[in-house]
Amino acid sequence: MPVFITKKPIDILPVDASVCPVSYEAGLDDAHGVHGAVVLNHSKPGDVIVVPPLGLEQQHVLYVNADGIENDSVQLARSYREILEKAGEYHFHSIAIPMFPAYESTSLSPGQVYRIVRQELRSRPADEDLVIYLVLKWRQKLPASRQLIMDVRSYLRDVQKERYSHLLSFLDDDSRNGERFLLRQKRISADTSMPAAQELPAEESEDVQTSSNFTDQHDPASLISESEDIANYGISLETSCVPDENACFSMRIDSDDTLEPSEAANFPIDYEKRDDPFFDPAHDLFTLEEGFAETVLKMIDERGLTDPQCYSRANLSRAVFNKLKQSALTPDKSAYSPSKSTALALTVALKLSLEEANELLKKAGFAISHSNKRDIIVEYFLVHQIYDIYALNEVLFRFDLPLLGSA
Repeated sequence: MPVFITKKPIDILPVDASVCPVSYEAGLDDAHGVHGAVVLNHSKPGDVIVVPPLGLEQQHVLYVNADGIENDSVQLARSYREILEKAGEYHFHSIAIPMFPAYESTSLSPGQVYRIVRQELRSRPADEDLVIYLVLKWRQKLPASRQLIMDVRSYLRDVQKERYSHLLSFLDDDSRNGERFLLRQKRISADTSMPAAQELPAEESEDVQTSSNFTDQHDPASLISESEDIANYGISLETSCVPDENACFSMRIDSDDTLEPSEAANFPIDYEKRDDPFFDPAHDLFTLEEGFAETVLKMIDERGLTDPQCYSRANLSRAVFNKLKQSALTPDKSAYSPSKSTALALTVALKLSLEEANELLKKAGFAISHSNKRDIIVEYFLVHQIYDIYALNEVLFRFDLPLLGSA
């Protein structure tokens, strides 16, 4: 069940359902006034009522009676839990949930509200086929560990300092090489003992010149005399340098070890597979190393994980993981190409070291680069063995970077 944090307007997200909290204190807008009044009059605080699409609407709306739950963490947790249960009951594939209640109208701190939400999300089954978009208002900030943010910023500064130190050392070496070059040029110009360049005699200069009419300057009879020496080497002059269109060329090997053309293409092929309609000799001739998908499945088995545990830790949907799993069973290893976001998320889910992560990413054509801020942050989490995809995405969101995972 992948979770993505966004500040996009909830009404433009491509989801099956969206959540709308209503309360008397916050007031009811024109769009949800009628249904909101029904929810408040016929439900208890924390209850959730599902309204199907009406008119041109294409989304279900889950109205939540948020009146009186802003100071009650138990009621707030029950509301989020009921929202997720309703989503599973109606078989929604995606849902947008705003962070409620508003921070300015509750005695709970933003950190407490977010911890309640995250706890309810973590308690859901790993194989639940639901994509969740946690929507924040433009003025809301996602609470994250202050110490973690400070450590990540310090790590980014260290990487930047290291880069500039290498750049300065390179410039110093380049400037020193430039000084040596100028000094060498001065020494050469000051040395007057070097002889001046001499002109070639007129006779030799004529021999050096090339002429386009080569055949006009040479007697064809001399070429015939030369052909006698060439014939001793078994080379025939019957074919000219510019071959005729109908000419046939063949290579003759005057040796006892003459090979037939069919023998030269003898590759070790498993002839028992020739009757198989899916047999392709082109794929049978070469043995490639394990691809990205095969390596991921092998690592899952080595660590004793189940498939739902893996793609839940990686913030991937079941559909994306099934594509990856299916590609490992096909002969063509390039049938599925994961995005870098998916590949990085799997390195965190499999709890890889930095070296192991680079080896796995290499199989997908990626690498952790210090030219990308998101890569550096992921590197920090791998180096310090912080394998929490929620915490990593919280930090990426605070730095306004793309999150890891795939829907």
